[in-house]
Amino acid sequence: MSQHPAFAEGWAAVITGGASGIGLAAAKLFAALGMKICLADLSQGALDRAAEQFPDASVFSVPTDVSKMDEVQSLKERVYADFGEVGVLESSARP
Repeated sequence: MSQHPAFAEGWAAVITGGASGIGLAAAKLFAALGMKICLADLSQGALDRAAEQFPDASVFSVPTDVSKMDEVQSLKERVYADFGEVGVLESSARP
């Protein structure tokens, strides 16, 4: 089976709930494919610890509460400013 073209080196992935669990695992997979990563989660401390696990990848984090539209909008603006476009949005955030 062939891989979807969005899962390719140079594309960006945004992962909500990215500081732990399934979100962090997805981020690791995307980074291994050479993708740029934005981790979004509630806790800046948890995001900082998660980002440390990607020493060789293009990763940044944005504390975001996905239940608040203004924070989601800020996340979008930051990602587009840094990456230009997004190939993958992984939503692992819990309500």
